[in-house]
Amino acid sequence: MTTAAQPLLLKLLDPATRPEPYPVFRQFLTAGPLQLPESNLVVFAGFDHCDEVLRHPASCSDRLKSTIVQRSVAAGEDARPFGTP
Repeated sequence: MTTAAQPLLLKLLDPATRPEPYPVFRQFLTAGPLQLPESNLVVFAGFDHCDEVLRHPASCSDRLKSTIVQRSVAAGEDARPFGTP
């Protein structure tokens, strides 16, 4: 994973890129997963990377199946940090 992502991410947000974004998309695919070191943001562009992330148990949207939530509950942390729904 590369941390030199900021220039490429900024290029994607540049209004001049909007009419023809595909060359920038191609750069994302070539670069692989991009991480912004100052934030908790990672951009996955390729199918294989997206498929791996979405199928990983830690990224499950079902709170009962998420390994992150299971670890939090086992550690005695509040399973609903933002209160009850």
